[in-house]
Amino acid sequence: MQESELKKYYGRLRNEAILKSTLWGLSAGFIAMFIVAFATWFTEFKGLFLTIGVFIGVAVAVSLLLYFLRFKPTEKEVAARLDRLGLEERLITMVELKGDDSYIATRQREDAREKLSAVGVSNLKFSISLTLVLLASIPAAFALGMTTVTGLSDYGVIPTVSAMIAEKERTDPDNRLNVVYEAGAGGEIFGETNQTLMRHDSTTPVVAVAKEGYRFYMWTDGCKTPSRYDTDITEDITFTARFIAMDKDEIDTRADGDEPNDQPKEDGNDQGDGGNGEGGPNGGGEYHEYNYVIDGVTYYRGVFDDYYAAAMEEMSQNGEMSDELRAFLEAYFNSIKN
Repeated sequence: MQESELKKYYGRLRNEAILKSTLWGLSAGFIAMFIVAFATWFTEFKGLFLTIGVFIGVAVAVSLLLYFLRFKPTEKEVAARLDRLGLEERLITMVELKGDDSYIATRQREDAREKLSAVGVSNLKFSISLTLVLLASIPAAFALGMTTVTGLSDYGVIPTVSAMIAEKERTDPDNRLNVVYEAGAGGEIFGETNQTLMRHDSTTPVVAVAKEGYRFYMWTDGCKTPSRYDTDITEDITFTARFIAMDKDEIDTRADGDEPNDQPKEDGNDQGDGGNGEGGPNGGGEYHEYNYVIDGVTYYRGVFDDYYAAAMEEMSQNGEMSDELRAFLEAYFNSIKN
């Protein structure tokens, strides 16, 4: 700054330039911050500190570039701003005639100094447009909000994107499925027979109980246990429990207690001293592998009463068990007892 008269005004315009550069830098930094925050939140990458670092880097870089390349005031720009205060281009002319020692140039400078002395530094106001302030404020609101969401998501305070998508799908009415448990002839279903749940959810347990004279056979999907619950439901589906009628021999065998004779039959149902008799009609119960599920050797009816008594006692002493669960377990044990 060659003209000493302009130095004090230059400082004020320099501060204005710094403020403008800073606002533009903050605007660019907040935009970059929002983009990075959104990207890290959407991809579930823990990038809170990366987001903050990008904001600082972009804001500083843009501010410095704009100050030195665009907003740093020159001597002519200072003179032009002062002339707008009513000096009628006296200062810009003084700057243009700098170095000219002619009589006219000297008289012009004296006149300019005289007029400038009447203009105080306080009269040179900052020229910051409302648009520039909004350009910094609006991205700031979005960026800070998005960064807050990213940080809370990183630390598990709010759900991630995938969790929100999964919840939306789970609660979508189109994802509501119906699961029906039915009983064929000779039995009934204990538990919730019609269940409405969301896709990929699990059903509550049910048990198929045979009526007198029948025994449980299997479910229509091949499940061979009377009690069941199903997981990861993906479609409307119906399961039907099938029961078969027991013949007279099987009923009599159950009534008499068939545990001593529930073994594989020998050829010809051997009954005596070296002879192969036809045997009595009830001479040996039919062998079923599922009667030996405990260890492959022990017949389940031989120990069932002990297990049954222990289960009933446990249920009676468990005060936290719901009535629904208690009734379900009793029905299950009774189904395999009969």
